[in-house]
Amino acid sequence: MIRMLINAYCVLLVVDAIVAYVPAWKNMPWRHYLKTASDWGLKPIRQHLRPWAATETLQIDLSPLAFFALTRIVFWLW
Repeated sequence: MIRMLINAYCVLLVVDAIVAYVPAWKNMPWRHYLKTASDWGLKPIRQHLRPWAATETLQIDLSPLAFFALTRIVFWLW
């Protein structure tokens, strides 16, 4: 059950990452709810990735990828 919830959250992060690059959907109300839901798990990761110069120069947000990788490592160890 816990794995299913984490996998559903990972799908939500993938959808949010894809929708973030569509300018026409930037001000939609559902986009705000999607962003709020995805920030719950990504905000701590963004705080740790922010000081690195490599993440400031890149145009992509690496926090969904980092969260996805961390959850996969936990699944492999579990």
